[in-house]
Amino acid sequence: MGLETKPDARKVALLLTIAGPQAIEVYNTFVYEEQADKDKLDKVLEKLYAHYSPRKNETYERYVFRSRVQQHEPFDSFLTDLKLKAQSCNFATLRDSMIRDQIVFGVEEDTKVRERLLRETELTCEAAIQICHDASELSQMHVRTFSEMAGAANVSDGAAVGAVSSQGKWRAQTRPTQRSEEGTFSCKRCGSKHKPRQCPAFAVYVICI
Repeated sequence: MGLETKPDARKVALLLTIAGPQAIEVYNTFVYEEQADKDKLDKVLEKLYAHYSPRKNETYERYVFRSRVQQHEPFDSFLTDLKLKAQSCNFATLRDSMIRDQIVFGVEEDTKVRERLLRETELTCEAAIQICHDASELSQMHVRTFSEMAGAANVSDGAAVGAVSSQGKWRAQTRPTQRSEEGTFSCKRCGSKHKPRQCPAFAVYVICI
């Protein structure tokens, strides 16, 4: 339609015609710093966006932010969610300090990170994040070390069990041989080893008698 070449007043009129009677009523309630702004498309759109955008309950948004604590999750996940929630709290220049305070308040209870944070007399948001990152990396390193030690112990235990099992099998295999050799002696009649009364020469001797 060649609107690019049309003046803003024409564009505003077309916008309101398409938007309908309700939009025109809303448009007529707008107050501008300068009277000429009512015919500027960017100013009118700014007013319309502000009017129709969902209105946020600042008190509720800050309550949600203050209620956010770390719950068995990586610190980075906790931090990212805090930053997202802070966007709707209208903290303005206090944003970083509010995030810092919530990190101190919401960090996991079973760590000593909070004690470290509270010892800092001039704790900034960046410093709080770094302290928590360092603690998280140290915890992960401990977990990896423990897992490696546990794996090595399992391998050692398995080898010991295998050795005991092999030794038991060897004893079981050799035991009949040892028992079979018990009670044998060197026979003077036949010159071989055998148990008592099992000499082949003995039978011949008896028959001859």
